[in-house]
Amino acid sequence: MLREMQSPSDPVVERIVLQLLREESQLIARERRSAHRQSLIRPVTISLRSDEEIEIRGFTRNISTQGVGVISDLDFVDGGVAIIKIHSLDGRDTRILSECRWSNPFGEGWYASGWNFLNVARNEG
Repeated sequence: MLREMQSPSDPVVERIVLQLLREESQLIARERRSAHRQSLIRPVTISLRSDEEIEIRGFTRNISTQGVGVISDLDFVDGGVAIIKIHSLDGRDTRILSECRWSNPFGEGWYASGWNFLNVARNEG
């Protein structure tokens, strides 16, 4: 029923969306990766090894077998190590020990960071 009620897209909105998609394509073209990443958006919790009591919340942007891109409201230090808990739809969240390779501003108050997977994190308890 909702599909029947959709109106043609506004040309201004269409132009804005196409510009945002072009920006994303240009960003991907500039990145040099050794592994192809797939788009994946899932909630994450990041616990820094330097202070595991602090949990930073964010979400994934993309993922490969070697690492993950994360969007959060914290600027991470290159080389920092953390446990990234990635939400799984089946309820078995995955915890992976990871190293921050880079972190850059991603809009006002947000940061994009790239993490290299090191090992599956042990479950305590």
